[in-house]
Amino acid sequence: MKIIFTFFFLVFLISFNPLFSQEASPYLEEEVSFTNGENIFSGTLSIPKAKGKYPAVVLITGSGAQNRDEEISGFKLFAQIADHFTKQGMAVLRYDDRGTGKTTGKTINESTTAEFAEDVQEAMKYLRTRADILPQKIGLLGHSEGGIVAPMVAADSKNEVAFIVLMAGTGVNGSEIIIEQSRAIMMAMPNPDTLKIKKELPILAEMHQVIVAEDSTAIAAYKKKTVAKILSDIEALPEEQKKFITNKEVYASSALNRQMAQFSVPWMKFFLGYDPAPTLEKVTCPVLLLFGELDLQVLPSQNQDPMVNALKKGGNKDYEVKIFPKANHLFQEAETGSPQEYGKLKKEFVPDFLEYTSDWIKTKVN
Repeated sequence: MKIIFTFFFLVFLISFNPLFSQEASPYLEEEVSFTNGENIFSGTLSIPKAKGKYPAVVLITGSGAQNRDEEISGFKLFAQIADHFTKQGMAVLRYDDRGTGKTTGKTINESTTAEFAEDVQEAMKYLRTRADILPQKIGLLGHSEGGIVAPMVAADSKNEVAFIVLMAGTGVNGSEIIIEQSRAIMMAMPNPDTLKIKKELPILAEMHQVIVAEDSTAIAAYKKKTVAKILSDIEALPEEQKKFITNKEVYASSALNRQMAQFSVPWMKFFLGYDPAPTLEKVTCPVLLLFGELDLQVLPSQNQDPMVNALKKGGNKDYEVKIFPKANHLFQEAETGSPQEYGKLKKEFVPDFLEYTSDWIKTKVN
């Protein structure tokens, strides 16, 4: 019994004594905060342990309320990026979105993408106050919607952005993104109803247009036409299903109003109408465009050319494009790219993603 006790005691010592533990982390993590109006942002700054001044990267999340790790279906994208980049000699700031985690104040849906750009500007201002950061070597990495935010910040020359990395960034307006995203995801489902998809997407596009235009006459006409279509669809249902709809007119109006309400919040209205191309034309710093071959949310075929053309039109020659084979919107190795797969896949990036990205950044800041 004494021998067994001694064995487990030694295991305990090896597990918890720093002298026996695995190699200590080569960097420090510090809880930090900064403000933008009523919003108090809470985040994590990762920085190498050795005393000195370091280039820095601000990580910008995609759409929706995201925590500082941009955790999606259990995959902590930004935690892994921060870990890798910091080990490569960079400081990395990641923070909770508005009204998420430890960040207080105005929520995501009450805000717009342009306001998120202001948040990033404040994050950069905070980093410039630190003695351990090289103020002229602060860059941005934005994922998805963050790939819209980063060019907004970089296009304003007073921000002095050293570089931007756009992971699944967009080159066309939000309405076009949602339409193509909806088509691609529905087509990736088993036995897709192609006729239904072909009929419904133009209706969705028209709804986007009237919401963005904020024309009451156009909205009223759209509602009248769409309610009539919903009533027609109800009449085509089997009798067994129709009997559950007691008041068809009320049902049709309520269904349409609920859908329109989802697209009428400040964030969505801005996103639907915003064209990122003119902003990209004003970006003069180095740009890295990263896409996933199987991304069904931001398709490379829809966005790569408009983004490259905008950079060229603005005279920016310092850009690079990389499409990762088999990668989905989260840059995981995928089978179809459907969001339904996200939680089932390995919680890691496709091979070479982190190395490729950090190597490119190092060429721009060293």
